[in-house]
Order: sequence, then C-alpha cells, then structure tokens
Amino acid sequence: MGKKCQEKCSAGLQTHVCGKTEKVTKKLEDELKRLKNLFGMGYKLTVVWIPGGSSLLSGEVQDNVIFIYDEELGKALCTLRHEFTDFLVCRAIEPYIEVTALYKAMISGFLDKLGEDAYLKKERVIEAISQILNMAGGSRGADDAVT
Repeated sequence: MGKKCQEKCSAGLQTHVCGKTEKVTKKLEDELKRLKNLFGMGYKLTVVWIPGGSSLLSGEVQDNVIFIYDEELGKALCTLRHEFTDFLVCRAIEPYIEVTALYKAMISGFLDKLGEDAYLKKERVIEAISQILNMAGGSRGADDAVT
C-alpha cells in the first residue's frame, strides 16, 4: 500500500478503495448479511466503515445505516453486532415508547388541570375563612391599634 493509500484509509474516506478498506468493508458486510439471515430481520440495514470517524463512539445507527468507527477489524465486528442488536431492540420497543409518551402528555395535562383546580378551590376556602375571621373580630381590622 502506498503512502497516499495509507493516508486516505486512515482518514476513513469510504470513496477510496485500497486493500485494507476493501477487506474490512467486505467482512463487515458479510457479517451483517449473516446477522440478517440469523434473525430474519433488519434487511434494510447497510453498514459503512469509517475508521476513526468518532472519538466518542465505536458505532451508531442512523436511519437504516450502521456506522462503524472502530479501526481494528475485531472491534469493528463486535460493534457491528452490538449496533445490529440495538437496532432490533429499539424497533421492538418503539411502539411502547410512543404510547408511553402519549399517555405521559395526556396525564401531565390532566395533572396540571387538577392542580390548577385544587389551587382555585383552596383560594376560595382561604378567602371565605378570612372573611369569617374578619367578621368575628368585630370592628377590629388589620389597622386597629393594639392596646
């Protein structure tokens, strides 16, 4: 592999094909195909290898693309399996998360209204008690002098 090839591969440029990029990409694609057949799901997924593409993540799924950032093949394969599994689990629980969010919004609105109603009732009771106390006090008001 020439110097230019090494520079482009280490920069993770997927458009450039050299021996290492081609071999790792092929192995990742083969593993993804194996996982799809094994689980019978995820057929729309594709894999893109961008070695060193993130300093924070080993991989991630965006839409139907699994991005792998690990530079070493062994780690890249592990990350692919992890991201594939994560994709399947997220798809399975997605409807429940949506329903939960809907109910949470509904309940939150209900609780807000309930709290507002309770506050207004409390204020009416306090006002009524204050009026009764003011009447029971006779002519003594707030600005009556203390003797």
